[in-house]
Amino acid sequence: MRFMVFSDSFDRCVICCVQFKHNEELITLPCKHDYHKDCIAKWLEIKKNCPVCQREVELPDF
Repeated sequence: MRFMVFSDSFDRCVICCVQFKHNEELITLPCKHDYHKDCIAKWLEIKKNCPVCQREVELPDF
């Protein structure tokens, strides 16, 4: 899992459906899908998989 401090792509977080902003901190899962940090942290407390591709994800320390 890696942390990004910027986003040149203006995609949306599929959890909250809010568009990513330039220079916003995102979390990129090993499957390369990006999310807002708070969104994916809450998601991974309930489900242990990527919301997009369903790949299993280990719960990181946020």
